[in-house]
Amino acid sequence: MLIYLMWIEFDTEKTTLGRVPVGGLFSYNNKIWIMVNTLVGKGKRLVVNVGNGCRESFLLASSEKVCYIIEAKNIQEGNNGSN
Repeated sequence: MLIYLMWIEFDTEKTTLGRVPVGGLFSYNNKIWIMVNTLVGKGKRLVVNVGNGCRESFLLASSEKVCYIIEAKNIQEGNNGSN
């Protein structure tokens, strides 16, 4: 079995969800998420996780602490060499 591995280094900033722009990537609860939309006047944001298959989406408070992913600094691809 051939397994592909990826190593990605990010430039990040600890902040609140309210400071993440629409379309911005962030980590929360050990998953990568996208900020989809704001609910004006409600203090909440619609978010969806990044991944294949059925994706989770829900509302998070704008004050929730997240790690905003500013940009990818280094991406390395490879495999474990087995067949």
